[in-house]
Amino acid sequence: MIKSLQILLILLFVLGGNICYSQETFSFEKEDITFELKDKRFIIQGLYYFNSETEKMYSILYPFPTESIYSSPSKINVKYLDSGESIIYKKKRDSSSIVFKALIKKENPIMISYQQQLKSNKAKYILKSTNYWNKPLERVNYKLITELDFVINNFSIPPDKEIILENKKIYLWQRENFMPTKDFEIEF
Repeated sequence: MIKSLQILLILLFVLGGNICYSQETFSFEKEDITFELKDKRFIIQGLYYFNSETEKMYSILYPFPTESIYSSPSKINVKYLDSGESIIYKKKRDSSSIVFKALIKKENPIMISYQQQLKSNKAKYILKSTNYWNKPLERVNYKLITELDFVINNFSIPPDKEIILENKKIYLWQRENFMPTKDFEIEF
């Protein structure tokens, strides 16, 4: 039942909540995401680049991990990057996602941020929903920030680079034509 619900939610995300919108007129093209592990919290701030051939309001579903080792997302913020204007969203009762309507015109970045309390030694960000757009993301940039002494035991996707900057450890990923085969998961 839960798997069927997740597939339905992903399909709604892909279709923008309205079957008449084709992927030729509305697409998800790039993302730049900063992750931070701090005080048993997984903090996410992402820029998501949508594109539309025509200026329209589209419904967008944004999923969250819902396994019992993660708390319900909090401090959720959705806004247009260009204007800074907040976008009103509705959180699903089961905390599996938020839904919002956004005016998409040409390449239009939207910033979404949230955090989850971690109840175990794992953190997760859903990437596989990208596959339902039926095309790879043109470009992705991911950055994970941790304290210097924070030890990560496993990455589902190994970082391209690790640097130390201002008493922080920063892991970097960059991909082009990225079609994820697994979610972004970290064990520490």
